[in-house]
Amino acid sequence: MLNGVFTRWSWGFWLVLLAVMPAVQAQDFVDAFGSRVWVTGLKGTQTGSTVGTSIESDEPRHGGKASSHSVWLTWEAPSNGLMKIEVDGQDFDVLLGVYRLKAGEPPVLKSLERVASNDDGRDVRSAAVGFGTRAGERYEIAIDGFAGSTGGFKLKWEMQELTEILPVIVTGPADQAFPPGSRVVLTYQLDDLDDVNLHWFLNDVELQDQEGPTLIIPSLTEAQVGQYRLRIDTDSVRYFSEPVEVQLSTEGSTGTLARNKPEDAMQSALIGAGGQRPGPLRQARPAGDGITRGYNGSQVFDTVYSGRDAAEPIHCGKGSGSSYWFGYYPPASGEMDVDTAGSSFDTVIAVYTYEMPYLGYASLREVTCDDNSGPDGRSSRVRFRADVAQRYIVVVDGVNGARGRAHLNYRLETNAIPVLMAPRIISVSAGQVVREGSSVALSVVAEGTLPLSYRWLPTSAAASGITNHLLDLGSARAAIAGSYQVEVSNQVGAVLSTPIPVSVWSPPAAMRTLGGGWLLRYLTAGPALAELQVTPTLDGAWAPWPTAVPDANGVVEVRLDPDLAPQQFWRLKLPNVP
Repeated sequence: MLNGVFTRWSWGFWLVLLAVMPAVQAQDFVDAFGSRVWVTGLKGTQTGSTVGTSIESDEPRHGGKASSHSVWLTWEAPSNGLMKIEVDGQDFDVLLGVYRLKAGEPPVLKSLERVASNDDGRDVRSAAVGFGTRAGERYEIAIDGFAGSTGGFKLKWEMQELTEILPVIVTGPADQAFPPGSRVVLTYQLDDLDDVNLHWFLNDVELQDQEGPTLIIPSLTEAQVGQYRLRIDTDSVRYFSEPVEVQLSTEGSTGTLARNKPEDAMQSALIGAGGQRPGPLRQARPAGDGITRGYNGSQVFDTVYSGRDAAEPIHCGKGSGSSYWFGYYPPASGEMDVDTAGSSFDTVIAVYTYEMPYLGYASLREVTCDDNSGPDGRSSRVRFRADVAQRYIVVVDGVNGARGRAHLNYRLETNAIPVLMAPRIISVSAGQVVREGSSVALSVVAEGTLPLSYRWLPTSAAASGITNHLLDLGSARAAIAGSYQVEVSNQVGAVLSTPIPVSVWSPPAAMRTLGGGWLLRYLTAGPALAELQVTPTLDGAWAPWPTAVPDANGVVEVRLDPDLAPQQFWRLKLPNVP
């Protein structure tokens, strides 16, 4: 009897152990494809890093982007089903690619065929895919970094076992721009169409009566601009294809696209025909490039899936995280007029220029920006002098996170005789005396022939490398105290602002010492020091305390002796405050 009870209890405990058993931990990712290891299991997690890795000959473009630093792992499907993989970049923007070897081909990179890939999942640093699996088939998983970035990542996979075999999307259409009225054909090729239903979606809205692998748009209008996806329905599950983006380009440049990341926009820039190329480009010249391209036109796109990188500047002080970028290389020098008239939402527009190599947002130099100068009070408009030898990138953002259909209209006037104006500073921030912990920002307003360049010259390293009209010093502390100047320059000359003093202070705090005395402690740093004053009575005269001298970190400590001065009143007199 005791044995029977013990046996039942032991078996129940074993069932509990099975229920809480942790997910499979994968072996390490490796740099070389030929050295990859393999794992299996319905569920698992793995952390890894792409730091110090490289790419190999014949390596595919993971996530549809240029490869730079990749690692590999092989996963073997334990059964038929639906596999979901998600990768989070801890400190970089990850790319994800899943492949399988072509039947009968050797296990080398050029034998791979794509199964699924992705750049942005839930946010700009993540990637996620879903695909049908075959029992016993091996899938090659690659993790890379967008725009050459590297870092640590965490990969999670989970597979849903099914009795049916799901189709795999073998090929899909590429992102493209078309002239208005074009006939557009989008096709996904699946390896098995038996017992599946297909449904097309535009911006997550299902299209009626579009239930085949091919979608035909007889005459493209701006209402049909956006991201298209194909949903695959079986008896057990539903899953989506990777999206394809369709935009309008009045100049008919199919490879010219606005993108949600500046690096992508540089790869799909509008390259004006007949102009001087600003150095080597990573993008081939679009097929059928016309002789007048880049002078006048419009790009129409949808920003419904836009986002904002944490390091991205706040465009014109109004952008709020729904940005789309458009690269532009002018065919000739002239006066450039850009607006967002016709957009369906309240826009902000900014124009930047940059030099190669592009090293991220720090490489951007603001040319001009605007919020509501358009005729309807919601669209934006800027005008600047464009140089044929310069690269430009235009960003359209939404006020208060607004998203929608954007019109980016550009006009280049090359007949006007340029009048070059040296830079002139119209206004600059006044000196500031700020309490410790407060936000501190300095700005300058200048005019002159564009583009204008800004260089902040502080007495400390707090503003090192800042090249915009706005200098955000962050939280007030002793390290930011000092005198700041900004140099504004263009092709004509340069001008230096008057010094802007920034002083930092904190209220005096009284504290007991170990000897039973009292200590006053406070912060005063910068060109104008706060003055500690004392008086024996509140109606008496205030006098400065001569020993209140800050140390190298701006800290003042004054020791008080209650026996010599049983009653004293103290105050901190701030500079420029009566």
